[in-house]
Amino acid sequence: MDKILICKQLEACLSNNKELETSDWKLGYEDDWPVEKAYAL
Repeated sequence: MDKILICKQLEACLSNNKELETSDWKLGYEDDWPVEKAYAL
């Protein structure tokens, strides 16, 4: 397993400060992960 690659991909999933400063994060963001999105209540 490529630990560096795995860490980079996981870190890319995290919201950055600019995204968290707006309330847009409540609506969700587009991504390439093939899973159902969870939205804030």
